[in-house]
Amino acid sequence: MTGGVSSSEDSSATPTSKLEVDSAASKISAGLIAWLATPEDIHSPFECVDVVEVADDGTAMVKPSGSRVRPYSVKVSGLSPHNADTQPDNVQLFEFSQAALLDNVMRRYIEAEPYTYTGDILTSVNPCSKMPKLYSGEHMASYVGQKRGPHRPPHLFATAEEAYRMVLRGGDKGKGGHQGLVVSGVSGAGKTEANKILIRYLCWRAVYATGVKRRYAAVSEEALAAAKHLSSGSPDADDPLGRKISGSQVVFEAFGNAATTNNHNSSRFGKFTKLLFDGGGRVCGASISIYLLEKSRLVLQCPGERNFHALYQILVSDANPELRATLDLPAGLEQVRYVNQSGRDTIKGVDDAAEWDLTVEAMQALGISSDEVEQVVQVLAGLVHLGNVNFAPLAESSVSAAGSQLAGEEAIGRFGTVRRLWGLPESAEGALTKRRVESRRGSVYAVGLNPDQAAMARDSLAKYVYSSLFRWITARVNEALNAQPAPDDGGLADPADAEAASEPKAHHPMASVSAAAAAAGGGGGEEGYKWIGLLDAFGFELLGSNSLEQLLINATNEALQAFFLECVMQAALQHSHGTRMALTWQSHGTHMAIAWH
Repeated sequence: MTGGVSSSEDSSATPTSKLEVDSAASKISAGLIAWLATPEDIHSPFECVDVVEVADDGTAMVKPSGSRVRPYSVKVSGLSPHNADTQPDNVQLFEFSQAALLDNVMRRYIEAEPYTYTGDILTSVNPCSKMPKLYSGEHMASYVGQKRGPHRPPHLFATAEEAYRMVLRGGDKGKGGHQGLVVSGVSGAGKTEANKILIRYLCWRAVYATGVKRRYAAVSEEALAAAKHLSSGSPDADDPLGRKISGSQVVFEAFGNAATTNNHNSSRFGKFTKLLFDGGGRVCGASISIYLLEKSRLVLQCPGERNFHALYQILVSDANPELRATLDLPAGLEQVRYVNQSGRDTIKGVDDAAEWDLTVEAMQALGISSDEVEQVVQVLAGLVHLGNVNFAPLAESSVSAAGSQLAGEEAIGRFGTVRRLWGLPESAEGALTKRRVESRRGSVYAVGLNPDQAAMARDSLAKYVYSSLFRWITARVNEALNAQPAPDDGGLADPADAEAASEPKAHHPMASVSAAAAAAGGGGGEEGYKWIGLLDAFGFELLGSNSLEQLLINATNEALQAFFLECVMQAALQHSHGTRMALTWQSHGTHMAIAWH
């Protein structure tokens, strides 16, 4: 299990049990360095101080560590002991507290070690910079056949290797079987990149290293060359399924990610990826399920944010001039309602036109034809035009004074383009300006909508269309990654006895796009396989305007954070320090109170 970032949801938290307070206080004495809780500072919840004197009344005189300022009095219960050395696993810290845990993670980060274990949890701090040596081919190969332990530093590769090793054990005697890797954290923590690294390692491991027979066996030159090739960011020509899985990540980022104030490539949906393994330990298929797409972002963005990347990509791309000529797109981004609301239309260092070329290349690698790519572009262009359709009240002479109509020739032309691109009938305008009402007696009649209501109907239609497009893309990705049912062999072979596996199973395409849309929740053909599931959860964010989708995203993150904290505490209590102090941990579950104003 891996976390995208370790962050305290309650930065003011201090030891609350009497045993913990007494234990911490007993270790504080004059001349030591300690951590002082500073709950008023949300960015730095603890301050490193020198203990000058400890009084019998439960107070101590302290000063900022290394400073010459006058000492001041604090309660000893607000102090936590300081660790002199860092540890690769937080539960190995001699002094274990919230302050000690955060300090250990941060000091390792400063030393270019962004990964730290906390029991079975891998905590990472996003370096926000390239670290090629940490992800080199040689470094990747060094984790093959290795169990997690002091002989190899904490890394995503180690977590992936452990999951791969466990899934191959076949679930005998309660061990092994299906595995799950949960990647969670605040927005911008590096969750999407962590998932890419995990999937890249697992695909490489399954293709090139299944024949490794002992713990410290050398990786073949072919495998090492492939690892170097992958670490450079290039696709592997000898692993077509791995290329498709990597391509799916590009497509999902284009259609499901957006720039927020905290993260220029924030996932605005949840994704659960299953990698399927056959009896020889090779990846023979995959399936992807999606959750909670933030549809409201399509029609409304807060200042400093962007809509989904794909909209900007098709608006600036000129890769297909003939197709573009039929779309009648606005001349500039500032003329598009669905992208001009936030004051931000670019991402520093990102070329949206070049990104669209990569998106199209990835879609075609997944079996999406050129004609289907053009249809996707037409759907996106239709959304651009739909957002620019305005409404006006009906003339006062009309029978239905409460109704609305398209506001002028420009709106009529825009909606005409929408109908042409989407193949809608002339009567489609009524779906925006009227609502259908059915009485108790069964009679049906239409009620006119005022301009504000018509605009809401327009935005609802746009969100529904984009959501349907996203589900269709998911279904096509699953079709490309799908695997045929495998015979039940009673479990997968242990890597110590595994021989070189056969080629991946052939895929069977779904009958039609409509059938694919029906299967958008995930691919079929998983029977008889073991799998490793990777959950890429959306990040916690507090935006200027928080929609229902964002509320659900944050609620999900709160639940994951509670689960993370429970795992951390259980791991700490299993450590010798926890046993020696006779501590117990009681989970009280997760409780939420939501107030609507």
